[in-house]
Amino acid sequence: MTDEAHKPGPGITWVTMVRTLRTSDARRYFASNVTLDVSVLDRTSRGIKAVRAYFVVASNLYESLKFTHEIVSGARTVLEWEGKAFGREVCGITVLVRNKSGRIAKIRIYLRPLAAVHHFAAALHKGLTAKGHNH
Repeated sequence: MTDEAHKPGPGITWVTMVRTLRTSDARRYFASNVTLDVSVLDRTSRGIKAVRAYFVVASNLYESLKFTHEIVSGARTVLEWEGKAFGREVCGITVLVRNKSGRIAKIRIYLRPLAAVHHFAAALHKGLTAKGHNH
């Protein structure tokens, strides 16, 4: 068997890391000054607490989400995904950049189509504002 046969499916490791954001284990995977840039937010989110807030709200907006491809090149991981939100098909790319210690230092998430971007932006603004996070 090749090494490919032993690799977890696309996005499995990332999903595991995101789940730790709700716990003290997050610092094992994320730099304390991690940044998050998302096509549905106006500005960069900084720090584990802000990244956690985004994923708590965003995860509730998807009806389904499946990672379809994962490419690792040095410190970068690119994940392609597709799913459903607001009754519509959505897809996107998540880019992860690790620092020298191997922790995630940058997260960039790009979503399409444009109608979904608008729906997500409005829902995230409402959800993050309700939780006391000003984005």
